[in-house]
Amino acid sequence: MDDFHALLTYCAAGVIALIVALCRSTIANVPPTVRLRILDAIICAAGAVAVCIVAGNHFPELFTHGDGVAVAFTFGYLGAGRLSDFAVSFARKKLGGSES
Repeated sequence: MDDFHALLTYCAAGVIALIVALCRSTIANVPPTVRLRILDAIICAAGAVAVCIVAGNHFPELFTHGDGVAVAFTFGYLGAGRLSDFAVSFARKKLGGSES
C-alpha cells in the first residue's frame, strides 16, 4: 500500500505542476504560443515528478507525501526556463566556472 501512496504522490505532483505552469504562462503570456506553453508545462511536470522520486527514494524520513505539493507548485510557478537558468548558474558556481 505504501508504494501506491508514493505513486499517487508522484502523479499528483506532476498534475499540479502541469496546471500551475499552464496557468502561470497563460497569465504572463510567456511563452508566446500555446504549443510552447504546453511543452513548458510538461517539462515542469516531469521535473517535479523527478525531484519527488529522488527525494522519496533517498530521503524517505524527510520527504512526506505533502511535500510533493510544495515541490510541484514551485516547479510550476517558476517554469522550466527559470529552473534551468538556476541549475546552470548553480553548477557553474560549484564547478568554479565563470559566467558568460
